[in-house]
Amino acid sequence: MLALVPTTPSSLYGKSMLLTGVEVCYDSSQQGVSLGKVQLYRNVSTNATSVEAQATVALDSSPPDGNQCQMFTGDPQLLPTNGYAAVQLKVDWDAAQADQLLTVGRTTFFLEPSNTPAVAP
Repeated sequence: MLALVPTTPSSLYGKSMLLTGVEVCYDSSQQGVSLGKVQLYRNVSTNATSVEAQATVALDSSPPDGNQCQMFTGDPQLLPTNGYAAVQLKVDWDAAQADQLLTVGRTTFFLEPSNTPAVAP
């Protein structure tokens, strides 16, 4: 598993934002490597070691393999004041080809303004 958690630009602190999707550019074209699952979710945490709430925005259990950029969207989730976005990639490797790589390039998280107040849950 590989998890990517972006930092939130300070210009968005306190703003009501919906997490709507993510575009991941990746290369899983090497033999023995496949992308098994992509999950975009919103977490809520009040400290550094626990997650109090998690909501899935998008889940793809059979993403396409190859060298490409792929968009994953689903159920938009409000980012509360102590919330953050994360995407998790499940990579499947053939043990006989352990030297093969999955390359992740540009990853873009998509947010849009919301009229719902961004408060702590």
